[in-house]
Amino acid sequence: MPTSDPGEDVTPSSPPAPASAPRPALAAAVVSRATSVADGAHVPFGEPLALVVHGASPGERVVIKVTAMQRTVAFSSWARFEADAAGIVDTRVASSREGTYEGVDPDGLLWSAVQAKTQDGLERNAVRFVVEAEKRPSTTVTVGRDFGDTSTRVPVDAADIVGALYVPRGEVRRGVIVAFGGSEGGASGGETYAAYWAERGYASLALAYFGAIGVPRRLERVPLEYFERAIAWLDTRKDVDASKIAVMGGSRGGEAALAIASKLPRVAATIAFVPSGVAWGAPTSSGEIASWTHGGADLPFVPYSATGPTVTVGPGGERVEHHAPTFDASLDAASPAALEAAAFRVEDAAGPVLMLGGADDQIWPSCRLGELAMKRLRASGHAVAHQDESLCFGDAGHGLGFPGLSTVGADIAPDPWGAGAYLALGGTAKGTARA
Repeated sequence: MPTSDPGEDVTPSSPPAPASAPRPALAAAVVSRATSVADGAHVPFGEPLALVVHGASPGERVVIKVTAMQRTVAFSSWARFEADAAGIVDTRVASSREGTYEGVDPDGLLWSAVQAKTQDGLERNAVRFVVEAEKRPSTTVTVGRDFGDTSTRVPVDAADIVGALYVPRGEVRRGVIVAFGGSEGGASGGETYAAYWAERGYASLALAYFGAIGVPRRLERVPLEYFERAIAWLDTRKDVDASKIAVMGGSRGGEAALAIASKLPRVAATIAFVPSGVAWGAPTSSGEIASWTHGGADLPFVPYSATGPTVTVGPGGERVEHHAPTFDASLDAASPAALEAAAFRVEDAAGPVLMLGGADDQIWPSCRLGELAMKRLRASGHAVAHQDESLCFGDAGHGLGFPGLSTVGADIAPDPWGAGAYLALGGTAKGTARA
């Protein structure tokens, strides 16, 4: 089993001081998508990062330590390898014999990192690799990871829209991904998505649709016309191509994305993380108030059953609630008529639909909920015409995110609506990282 303890320093002690003159330091280079990355250079956040070490003796033990910044928080990992017959350790194909992960995993040094006590002077989002071998000086290579750093952030200047537009630098007018988060509210989820996509050359509009000044306080009766107005605002911009619009949301935001796609013909593509193909009631109303409206009317939603969450005890003794059983029971108890009324007419979407779910999602059964939408897409012929997909990732939970992040501890999170409570997200660190 991987040897790690989030409460302790995960890196092993440095090799003992040599009794004789040290051998030469090992050469090391960071590689991203088969391209060498110079020490001190920058790559977009989320791009794969591997380390290739040269100059070792065949079978020589080599320890690689990583400190990875996630914004301004440091995470650390390590792994011990044995050099191959050519004296090379390539973390894309080499097997970790010991460390925070074990086996062959190209992303293992990043997803297995645990929060460190200090950041050691690293800049925001940087990654530092340190190579150590017995009786050799260590070798250090550092790369930066850009996360919204190479784009221009423009606050929305419309009185009734809360958000910010990220525009990649350059003269090319690009299509726009309209991005938003889930039941946490506010703009943070959308801002994270937008910054990520801006690094990949897409303009992206981060929206808050509740939980911020200027929008509803709660996820209650949010008008889908709000998103329509946000898209119309993009028409006023000369630096983007508003004729090409995609929407992207996660969790309740994934539910919103499917609702928007079914109602707004200007949406050319839809990406829904851990979504629902049916509407649910407002999370703070015991299911008595609609979450969404369109044309002034509430969108019908699936009634909640009387089945409450399953409660377990977390590693620190905290109360942890698993809400997926509530949603499963609600789906099982709902009549066919109620399910049909609450279903989004995703077959009316103007373009392709991509849904991503976690098989071990403990917030709600995102694979099952996504499949409800996928069945409609298949039955209508939309799935063939637009190459729609619904992907269900084994051993992944609700916390599907971007590559390059630590997923240790991503199976649990504080409940934004419950004092002192925690929510089970599900999934293993490795499974969620692979998704």
